[in-house]
Amino acid sequence: MAEITRDLNQKEGINLPNPYLITLPTITKIINENRNLDLLQDQLDFSNIKTAQQEEATQLEPQVQAPPLRTPMPMAPQPTTNTVDTS
Repeated sequence: MAEITRDLNQKEGINLPNPYLITLPTITKIINENRNLDLLQDQLDFSNIKTAQQEEATQLEPQVQAPPLRTPMPMAPQPTTNTVDTS
């Protein structure tokens, strides 16, 4: 399996891991949580399953920080220039 992944990555010029290996912990968790169920009578439980992609997205969510609040300062009056017409 590693050889197939390596060959495909080399052919495509990229370096991606085998998706099966990424998903294997989730598959194992589903199997373990539903091990003793009768598939004809019981319901499979997927409620506690969080995929690696969901976990990664949760970890990568940006932490929003509000900027410090500042009280707006009133604008200072601008100096005016009076032009006197001396003609």
